[in-house]
Amino acid sequence: MATCKVCESEAQELVDVAEQYVLDLIKKDHPDWVSSDGACPKCIKYYENLDTIIEIKDSSE
Repeated sequence: MATCKVCESEAQELVDVAEQYVLDLIKKDHPDWVSSDGACPKCIKYYENLDTIIEIKDSSE
């Protein structure tokens, strides 16, 4: 098993992060994280959804 460098949990697999906006969001919360560390699918989904929430909030202002 691998350890996700974002949430520190055990993960069956780590996923390479390709989308720049997801990289930026993770780096904002975890400055020491590098994309080559990868992240677990749960964390990737969280940051993808977080970006959607931010977009909705910004468009409503």
